Amino acid sequence: MTTFDAGHGSASPPDPGMLDARRLPLLLGIYFGLHLLVRLAISTTLALDEAEQVLLSQAFQWGYSGQPPLYAWIQHILFLVLGRNLFALALLKNGLLLLAYLFFWLTARRLWPERGQLVALAVLSWLLIPQIVWEAQRDLSHSVMVLTLASASLYAVARALTRQTPSSPPGVLWYAAFGALMALGLLSKYNFVVFAGALSLALLSVPKGRALLGNPRILISLLVMATLAGPHLVWVADHWDVAVRSLGKVEASPGNNLLLGLGVLLLAGVSFLTPLWLAWMGFFPGLFRRILAGRQGSLSLLVQRYLLVLVVGMAVGVLALGVGHVKERWMIPFLFVAPLHFFSGAPERPLPGGRVRWFRRLAAAAAVAALVVSGFRSLLGPTLGATTRLNYPFDAVARTLEEAGLDREAILAHNAWFGGNLLKRFPGSRAYVPGFVLPDPEVGPGVFVVWDAVRSEDLPEEMRRELADRFGLDVGEEEPRYESFPYRFGAGREARVAFLRLGG
Repeated sequence: MTTFDAGHGSASPPDPGMLDARRLPLLLGIYFGLHLLVRLAISTTLALDEAEQVLLSQAFQWGYSGQPPLYAWIQHILFLVLGRNLFALALLKNGLLLLAYLFFWLTARRLWPERGQLVALAVLSWLLIPQIVWEAQRDLSHSVMVLTLASASLYAVARALTRQTPSSPPGVLWYAAFGALMALGLLSKYNFVVFAGALSLALLSVPKGRALLGNPRILISLLVMATLAGPHLVWVADHWDVAVRSLGKVEASPGNNLLLGLGVLLLAGVSFLTPLWLAWMGFFPGLFRRILAGRQGSLSLLVQRYLLVLVVGMAVGVLALGVGHVKERWMIPFLFVAPLHFFSGAPERPLPGGRVRWFRRLAAAAAVAALVVSGFRSLLGPTLGATTRLNYPFDAVARTLEEAGLDREAILAHNAWFGGNLLKRFPGSRAYVPGFVLPDPEVGPGVFVVWDAVRSEDLPEEMRRELADRFGLDVGEEEPRYESFPYRFGAGREARVAFLRLGG
């Protein structure tokens, strides 16, 4: 069995897939450009993560919520340049996804510099992972950012491993960039720590990796990482209850059944790679027999060791913490490397052309399906009994609030989805939501209190506390006003909103 790292020659005939691999960046750019246009066309209502970014990016802070602040920082800059609009939101999301694919493509080229067929197959494999091809488009933000940073970090390591020699280690610039990537990864999503830890341990198991991390210049990486991530970590220490709020999602408890926890972890991993592993089994069943075989090059060996360390480490973590719940999307920054491991077991000769073509067609069909469903989900979903957040009539809600006098007053909403959608429509206001660390009001004296009356007829208690703590206001005898609005293409479903104006 032979695998290829940069610097290893090949006696095989010219690779028929090389041209396809070189075209991938252009095709991916067109694909994500189409996704951007589709998002602009389908609805002016923001999805959950989109609205949260509008809410958080009102100002630059070292932290806002139970997620790190990097996405909000970049979104804030884009809003300053392009305005607080849907285009700036869609541009960042699709730009990050494009970068994630491109870094993965560059890593695959380092692994197989003369085998474009394998490069194309590895990159196209992402299109058969629903959490990447669909969920990342539907409504994810921090997970998209951490995928991009993990992909970029893997490429940085791959580049170093395939270029370094004992007499010519990576320079100061590489170590500074590596430290910056580690810091930015941490600032994108906290589970990046798991990826970085597994990658570091895998590097220590490879001779070239030990030389890389053992070089005194690694101190530069640590210094850069501490400089960039340090202020946020200080914020975390000062707002510990807010920062660790998302940890409750794993439902960790020492009393949880340990076997159940391992089963949940296994199910999440298998589900994340479904239907990709079924496609691999159908088109390239012979490669499954090679999946645990030894790898020849430093980079292919690193990928194998990374996955091994990751699986063992996550299993130990689940057992130690008593984790009872694992979501598939949490696997995004961990298992995105799986295609590199699978195809590094390919024989020296090209894979059967017919099977490769059908795999490409399946991946292309998945990409087109994601694009089509994105375009029609808000239109056809309600007729199928699946009303989405994009169907919510926020434009009508905003018109009613404007008629009631909302202009530059502060907005207090019951959740980030409401708050972000209203702020997008009233850019001169400030929006607030219980549980988020946001700057004090800098607008007019009045406060518009708005909430979903379907979920709660009366003013939610956490909003009462927020009114008292942040604004020094009490509802008193004020009675809310209730209005109903039909969903867009909602097949008869109605939204019901309650609001009242306090102060001023």
